[in-house]
Amino acid sequence: MPAPHFQRYRLILEPLTPIHIGTGEAIDPFDYSISEDKLIAWDLNAVLSHLNSQQRKEFQEKLNHSDPIVMRKWLHGLPKTESQCRLSVGISSAITDELNESLNDSRRACEVHLLPRNPVTGSVYLPGSSIKGAIRTALIASLLKAPAAREHELRSIRDEAQRNPRSGWPGQKFEAAVMGNRRYNGNADLYRDPLRQLAISDIHLPADRSFISKVQIVKPGQTEPDQAGKILMYRELTFCGLTGQQNPQFGLSASSELRLFPQLTDPRRMGRSRDNEPNELPRAWTAEQILQGCREFYFPRLLNDELPRFVTDKPTREFLEKSILAMQSRTDEALIRVGRHSHFECVTLDGYPAADSRFAVAPNRGYGSSRTFVGGKVPLGWAKLRLEPLT
Repeated sequence: MPAPHFQRYRLILEPLTPIHIGTGEAIDPFDYSISEDKLIAWDLNAVLSHLNSQQRKEFQEKLNHSDPIVMRKWLHGLPKTESQCRLSVGISSAITDELNESLNDSRRACEVHLLPRNPVTGSVYLPGSSIKGAIRTALIASLLKAPAAREHELRSIRDEAQRNPRSGWPGQKFEAAVMGNRRYNGNADLYRDPLRQLAISDIHLPADRSFISKVQIVKPGQTEPDQAGKILMYRELTFCGLTGQQNPQFGLSASSELRLFPQLTDPRRMGRSRDNEPNELPRAWTAEQILQGCREFYFPRLLNDELPRFVTDKPTREFLEKSILAMQSRTDEALIRVGRHSHFECVTLDGYPAADSRFAVAPNRGYGSSRTFVGGKVPLGWAKLRLEPLT
């Protein structure tokens, strides 16, 4: 039997703090209602299609009203069937009253941003592309520390970006120069992107593994929220280690599959193009190198930046410190950060001294002055990543 042309690993993700991955979809109070501890989103088209003649007349009257609250209340009062329910998500008890009150305030949008869902089953999932993007940042940071990093070429890209930030995707050129897939004209050769050898399937979560909660902007040393901190933002989040302490019935980890295709880096297998250019990817990675890259990049971000500067809630701090200590003694686990509100330091190389700050290009408005936390206390996106070989 021929040997498989790829290496398989079970990828296990254990959220340490809640995770929110945006889809671009937000539902507003015209589409949902709150019943006890649940947020129920309705198929508005299905609801309206079943209106009788009297209800249709009332609907036209509400459309002409200048106050959107009138339409909200009328829609919420309509009888609905189970078949018209799009989804039902648990809602944090701490914000139920607040959200109900906001629904009666025309100045509040009360949008709720949802996690990705399988269009057939309706179950929540975490995209493999989000995890791969987080791994990508860590691997590029690890390459920058290598002696072979091409300093002159990277400096020229940095200078070009500073002179004209909108000229020709400087970020892609920078990555290509670091990873070795830059074309003769300086642009990235996406066909030879080394991350093509890495494939990660989506992580599908079991039912009832998410909840709605409020996220809030916080600043270090600030006891009362400023105007930005008073903005009401609601997100659908995964359950995690912290919430699991209070809700032990919820499973706190989920798995998918990671595959590595090392043959894509073999020149004997890949051959040459019609222009006699190499087809193989410029470098190979192993599962051990992926985990090590994530450990070296994300541990300092949490230990040196997030915990000392922003996390003031004692139970949250102690839980994360304990989790990190347990991970540091294992070689098959790493820390990773995924999803929205991961913040500048965890999604770019800028300001990361363990890489090479000579190449850093700071953003115009600076970074690191605030965080968006669940309830103003708990950071988002931190997770434990573990890889187990599969035969």
